[in-house]
Amino acid sequence: MCNKYHFASPIISEGAPLAGSKEEKINSSDISDAHSLLIIREVVPAAQFIIRGDRGDESFGLSIDQNIKMAFPLEPCTYRYDSKSQLYWLGPDEWLLVSGSESILERTLRDRLKAPAVITDVSGGQTVLNLSGALSSIEAVLKKSSVYDFGAWVDADRGAGRCVRTTFAKASALIANRSDQSFDVIIRRSFADYLVRWLMDAGREFGCTFERYRQP
Repeated sequence: MCNKYHFASPIISEGAPLAGSKEEKINSSDISDAHSLLIIREVVPAAQFIIRGDRGDESFGLSIDQNIKMAFPLEPCTYRYDSKSQLYWLGPDEWLLVSGSESILERTLRDRLKAPAVITDVSGGQTVLNLSGALSSIEAVLKKSSVYDFGAWVDADRGAGRCVRTTFAKASALIANRSDQSFDVIIRRSFADYLVRWLMDAGREFGCTFERYRQP
């Protein structure tokens, strides 16, 4: 789908956020930015950690719950969130923690975990895109990108939502719904430029705008 468009430079570089770059849009000539029905936004960079351990081990579960201060997701394809962090279920013994306090959180987890566990910092290798706008437009773009039935999900609410790691636009991504009816797409940074172009092309019929994160 995206091979119809040829861009001279990458939209997302592999090594850094998109600071200093101009905004890029694909939309019809009669749709202004204010009326774009789909917005693809690069989310403010956050710390991302893969946590692996035995949730059945009481000391592991207790130390995780106390330090992250949110309920641990045990049901497949669910996640928990608060105002600062999200904790995604990836497998029976694997979770992805996305949070804003990188160094403090990592030190705290490593110092206080009382059971065998593996913590891997994947912040530099992944990035997060957010799809917002008209829900019908978002759902149409998701259908173009994946065979997974996102429309069957219950809306995220009360600190819990749905997530799935699946094939997405011939690559892979972790998709999660948010309480504001937008969707987060967590992807490997090496695929970021390709996936943004795919989403921009897929959303072209609705009027699609891409907003880069601007470093302060």
